[in-house]
Formats: sequence, structure tokens, C-alpha cells
Amino acid sequence: MLELLLVDPDPIGRTLTRYLIQQQYGSEIQINELPNGYEALDYVKRDSKPDIVLMPIDMPDLNGVDAAIEMRSKGYSGPIILWTKKEELLHDFQVADPVNFLMELESANSRRVLEVLGNYISKNRKLIS
Repeated sequence: MLELLLVDPDPIGRTLTRYLIQQQYGSEIQINELPNGYEALDYVKRDSKPDIVLMPIDMPDLNGVDAAIEMRSKGYSGPIILWTKKEELLHDFQVADPVNFLMELESANSRRVLEVLGNYISKNRKLIS
């Protein structure tokens, strides 16, 4: 089973994202949810190494770019998928060097997230029991 860490300060956003992922992949993915970047860092520091991290860039406490940088410095090497609705945040992405990035499109954001996530799942089918 593939483990996904879903980080989003918006509980409705987390619920919707979890629902969409479960609709697409069912029990192939175990989804662990956290509300902010600091809790995500603690999760990764505890030797809980998710197969994929999915989080927005624009979070109020610790933004996704800084969280991704810190995760890398703590040894997390898995895919980090970041997204944003704010085009001006794109330059921050260059610094974090996460594995993938999504510019969230108002009309196609869910489809794009699932598409990118699907690419990682296809590459990592051997991790799924």
C-alpha cells in the first residue's frame, strides 16, 4: 500500500482531496492528513516516511516551499507535490527543488492533481500490495 501524506490547512480541501483520491485509487493508497507544515515536518522527523507528500505552497504557518526544503534537509527523498493558485509564488518553487509542482487551475485543479499523483503511483506500483 502506498502512503500519501496530505497536508492542507483547509479541512474542506483535505476532505475533498481525500475523497477524489479514494474515488480514483480506492484502497491502493493510505492517506494520512495533517493541517499544517509544522505537523508534516514532525511526521517526517519521526521516521514516518510517506511515499508521497501532497501540500499547497500557500499555508499560513509554514508555507509548502519552506516545509519541502526542511523535509529535504531532514532526509526525506520522496516526491513532494506542491500546488498554488497564486502565480507569484512560482519563484519560490525554484528554491525548494521538490519533485513536482502544480499550478492549480481554477477549472481543472482536481484533475491535474490526480494526473500528477497517478504518474507517481504508476511508477511505484511495486510499493502497493
